[in-house]
Amino acid sequence: MKTDKNSKKLDELISRAIGRDRPEFKFDRWKQVHKKEIEIFKSQTANRYISHPALPYNICRIIMNSKITKIAAAAVMIVGISLSIILLDKTGAPAFGMAEVMAAVAKAEWMHMTWEYDELNTGFEVVEPEIRESWASVNPKRNITVYNNGRINFTEYSTDEIKSQRYDVETNVMTTRYISAGINYPYTSIVELILGDIAELEKRGAAIEYIDSIYDGNPAKVINVDAFDDNSVHFKQSIVVDVKTHLPKRATQISEKLGKSTTANITFDYPQVGPTDIYQAGASRDAKVKVIGQRITPEFLEAIKPYRAARESLPQLRIVVEVENESDNSCVVSVIYTNGTKARLEQLRYMKNDTPPATDDFRIILDWANKAMSDEFGIHGIQLNDGTIVYRADRDYYNPWISEKVSLSHYGAGLMPTGLINRGWPIIRTGTFVENDYAIDNGLLCIESTSEPRFTGDSKLAEAAEKTLYYIDPEHDYMCVRTESFRHPVPPPYGTRQVGVPPIDPINIPFEPYLVTEVAKFSRTDTGHWYPSRIMTTNKQSWSDRGSGWKMREKKFDIRLYVDTDPEFPEGIFDPDSLPR
Repeated sequence: MKTDKNSKKLDELISRAIGRDRPEFKFDRWKQVHKKEIEIFKSQTANRYISHPALPYNICRIIMNSKITKIAAAAVMIVGISLSIILLDKTGAPAFGMAEVMAAVAKAEWMHMTWEYDELNTGFEVVEPEIRESWASVNPKRNITVYNNGRINFTEYSTDEIKSQRYDVETNVMTTRYISAGINYPYTSIVELILGDIAELEKRGAAIEYIDSIYDGNPAKVINVDAFDDNSVHFKQSIVVDVKTHLPKRATQISEKLGKSTTANITFDYPQVGPTDIYQAGASRDAKVKVIGQRITPEFLEAIKPYRAARESLPQLRIVVEVENESDNSCVVSVIYTNGTKARLEQLRYMKNDTPPATDDFRIILDWANKAMSDEFGIHGIQLNDGTIVYRADRDYYNPWISEKVSLSHYGAGLMPTGLINRGWPIIRTGTFVENDYAIDNGLLCIESTSEPRFTGDSKLAEAAEKTLYYIDPEHDYMCVRTESFRHPVPPPYGTRQVGVPPIDPINIPFEPYLVTEVAKFSRTDTGHWYPSRIMTTNKQSWSDRGSGWKMREKKFDIRLYVDTDPEFPEGIFDPDSLPR
């Protein structure tokens, strides 16, 4: 009777974890793959369930260039969550002491994964080709992925930068990208890496269930994980972990999107060494090398310090009213409340060229903004950042509010790119200081930054490579007073070529900017900080489809900021329960 009861529980767990009730998932095939673990589980008489409803899994979002790299990283990070739970749960450890366990595990500096795909899947490659094998190392920290089609992704992390390389076997081209990191990775073992990431992992929302079991005669846990990545790919994993070593032995991962799925069976091993560069991972040494972005140099880090210091020194208590009028008669009114790491953004977009009252009285401006946003007509949005989680509530016109809760890492800075900091001191991760006529004539510092092309999951060009010039004004608290962005337009829908128009070189950058943003008026807060009170923006690559196909139009934006650095916050303004439901 106990065996039947245990079998039913396991079936229920697997059903929830990997979607047994979905027609595209072959549950019988899954049971064949895990026949050994299932039979062992059925013979057990006691099982323990632990619920972790809000454990995350993907910390590599902003540093993974290829979407499929996110899948590989997600697999590693999901395993990481499970290991950290087991490691902290000493009741699951073997009879000998935890110190001995840690000493044994500390020897694992490399984790190698071999991927095999279920022949019964739907043939849906979620975003990119299937993976053949992947590695993770901790000293230095690396992620390496090799695909069945020969493509290779190699990412290495250091204190100040991330070096991301992608090798395309079809073109024999290797693209290298440098990203500013500002994070130290002092890990000496796989498990230590996991424990170091647990605080960040808890910002995501994965559902995790696991049970005691036996694998190859050793204590083990079968762990089921259910989570989504930032591309709305639904990941479900069942992982077998050796409790004695706290290391995974095998896993089954199912990736679902748009009603289709693919299934991968992953086997883990722990070699002494692995590929230490992309060539050892299989890239051709005669590949053509393209570099996107600038390396982080000590000179850049030293020169950017005053800019970043000015950004951080802005008043932590503030209310900002922002009004953006577009040339097509559309108006956006925003109110941003900030108290340290807590922030709330309320926003209304509607078709009306509106301007605030002609007054310096901030209370009148705020009352006008709140009255405008109380109108039921328009598109409303509220975001609340409590320092860890971003809560959202949205509605358009007369439809009801829709609410959701997402991790802070999904938004990066946490809120929409608006408000005092993002308007006057945008994030500049890397770049090179250059001299040009505009900077010299106006007494400004100029930083040049570049970004690589962005492709869709089916390898269609979404955005061409881009160069941005940031002009910094030392006389106004190192504010960014002008930006110029350069890139070739890519007409939507992505990948559709216009007749008679030559194809776009994704790497080529034009000489004329398509986007220019400039501060037209400066003001000062009560604390003496400069800020941009009026900003003029011209965007020559604004795409719209008004019934006759996609056309590129020029749009002009007039943005006004009103700032109060001695605010009286409404009661409960940072309480998630205050959001409409």
